[in-house]
Amino acid sequence: MFSDILHRGKLAADDVQRLSEGMTFTEIETLEGYVERLSLCGSAHKRLAMLDTLAGSTGLAQGAMASALAFYEKAEALAQATDDPRLYYPALNRMALAFAHGGGRADWAGFDAAHSAVVRRKLQQAAQHDPAFDNQMGLIELDLYEAAARNNLAGVETALIGALRNLRLKAPGLRGWQSAADQTEMVLGAYKAYASPREAQAAQAVMEAMDALAKDA
Repeated sequence: MFSDILHRGKLAADDVQRLSEGMTFTEIETLEGYVERLSLCGSAHKRLAMLDTLAGSTGLAQGAMASALAFYEKAEALAQATDDPRLYYPALNRMALAFAHGGGRADWAGFDAAHSAVVRRKLQQAAQHDPAFDNQMGLIELDLYEAAARNNLAGVETALIGALRNLRLKAPGLRGWQSAADQTEMVLGAYKAYASPREAQAAQAVMEAMDALAKDA
């Protein structure tokens, strides 16, 4: 699962390599105003954080994750200001990071219901216009994040796993499954640390289902 990240297509190394080709991190980070570029920076920093976590470099991982969250927040704010139809991409990543690293704190306020509704509407519009893997997986991920934030993952466990298996039938062999599995591991792995036994069991079941589907992709 998460510990296998280096063996699953070298995703992190590949992402960072593509980012660095022709441009340094610093050069890309100065390109304010581009939702896709800001999101790319967020994704690259997130991958670095995963590698640092795997290497046991907690401080470096926390710093990389903070950078990732900042870039996703910038991208989301810009997408919202420009009514970008792909607002959901940085928004979902921002939600994932915010929950993974703050959901267990007593002072975490949870997701803003109105804003989550906007993200869901953007995803539904995208999926209706183009039923691509990312759009359909995004709706499943949003359901997962919202359920875990309400401490009700167990209540939707069967539905989530069913939706994932159904999507697997529609979209086999896509590299996106690995990325989705890594993100699910990051979010639910953190959730398990403080969730109730029943919620932790549901989180484990969803992670195992996602990991199996990703390995078969």
